[in-house]
Amino acid sequence: MLQAIRDGIKGWIAWVIVGFIALPFVFMGGYEYFGGGADDAVVARVNGEEIPRAQVEQQVERQRARLREMFGGEVPDGFDAAALRREAVEQLIDETLLYAYVDRKGLRVGDDQVARTIRNQEIFQEGGSFSRERYQTLLQRNRLTPEDYERLVRRDLMVEQLQEAVFASSAATPSQLARIVRLQDETRSFAYLEIPADRFLDEVEVSEADVEAHYEENTDDYMAPEAVRLDYVELHLRDLAEEFEVSEDDLQSRYDSEYGDDDDAPAFEEVRDDLKVALLREEAGEQFIEWGNDLGNIAFEQPDSLQPAADHFGLQVQTSDWIDRDGGPGIGEHPEVVEAAFSEDVFEYGYNSDLIEPDDDRYLVVRLAEHREAQPKPLEEVADSIREELRIQRAGELARERADELLAALRDERSLEEVAEDLDVELREVSGIQRDDRGHPVAVLRSAFGLSDEGDYAVAELDDGAVALLRLDQVQTGDPDGLSAQERQQLLQQLRGMAGETELRSLIRALRADADIEIARDRL
Repeated sequence: MLQAIRDGIKGWIAWVIVGFIALPFVFMGGYEYFGGGADDAVVARVNGEEIPRAQVEQQVERQRARLREMFGGEVPDGFDAAALRREAVEQLIDETLLYAYVDRKGLRVGDDQVARTIRNQEIFQEGGSFSRERYQTLLQRNRLTPEDYERLVRRDLMVEQLQEAVFASSAATPSQLARIVRLQDETRSFAYLEIPADRFLDEVEVSEADVEAHYEENTDDYMAPEAVRLDYVELHLRDLAEEFEVSEDDLQSRYDSEYGDDDDAPAFEEVRDDLKVALLREEAGEQFIEWGNDLGNIAFEQPDSLQPAADHFGLQVQTSDWIDRDGGPGIGEHPEVVEAAFSEDVFEYGYNSDLIEPDDDRYLVVRLAEHREAQPKPLEEVADSIREELRIQRAGELARERADELLAALRDERSLEEVAEDLDVELREVSGIQRDDRGHPVAVLRSAFGLSDEGDYAVAELDDGAVALLRLDQVQTGDPDGLSAQERQQLLQQLRGMAGETELRSLIRALRADADIEIARDRL
């Protein structure tokens, strides 16, 4: 069956096509075959095996895709790109170690299973059936031979085989189930108050020496990321204005037809340029597309300079501001430009980019003008933020000191209600909530469920420097006898899965302990 899949493509030479398509594998890897490049693109080595930056970026994009799916199409602000890249590197290290492990253990997967897996992957199907032509095309676009892809799928299936073996050997006992239910369904009632850190800000002084010392000790926290400046040629629809005349009467007619007698309509001059672009798009759309194709062809045929393309259209080669992997001002606001800027052709080899169409009215071609490695930001640029950070930190320390004093008073029979009244803060009473409640600060919940006895007190440090004082009022454990037979069976399956996951993580930790791992964090 594998031979049948290979027919017609054996011996082909990989070639580059616009429209990179990432192929989904059974496990979480395989993307090292979609990138690579010079040695300076390597961000990690695992026992000598390289993890290139291109592979990390692919993993980051997969993380973003999963996050967008989880959060309704948008990645929440809390997931910053640097953190995603660090997590991606750690995941790729784990995968690399697992791949080497299954290889050493001699796990085997038959050709029939590999072929069946490939045939069942939706990306290779048309009309619900495997398409050899689509398979061949996508492998070509990703610079993969059939043998490469089969090896990647086989490797992922071997890791899946390992996972299944680990999970199958995991067990969960009735006593474990009972203990989990008692904890999982446990509810607690408690009361707490918050002491804001900003109450103590007036007591804090931060000197210039403090700021400088903090900067010197924590320089890695104030790094300007790796960035590029781009030369670019921009072709805009309005550049066709001289060839396609748009009169003032035409603009006025379009304005009247769009806005009519609308009392809230914008002034004509406010929308004049937009109206002109709309009319040009109608009259010159096909010509503009041809110009875009010509721009892309010239840049491709003469990849070492943008000047020929600029000269052909009578345009200027412009230079962008600094753009990092999260974007930047100007053309850096367009994800397509950022992707091109850090692509292999532009970033590694210094060629012109492919044609970029950031919107319906513009075409761009870019090339690398300047590259800046990650470097510390100047002290004067971050001094104000450091000063404010130190003020909040020290105010938080004072708040914690005050909370500790009050905790001692509470243990000497003073009530939490009296403390709340003296501080003039709200006393919040919480009744019968579980561990996964999200209506109160996580640190407060963690402390409340960490206390042993009713009537105990604790201090919890909150994210904004504030602290909370809390009292545990009541504990109600879960009831294992209240489970139905179906709920009991489902929970046992979940426990076996958790046990298997724990064993797998333990294996990965052991592999990491024995591995030679190098991470070039300045290249993330």
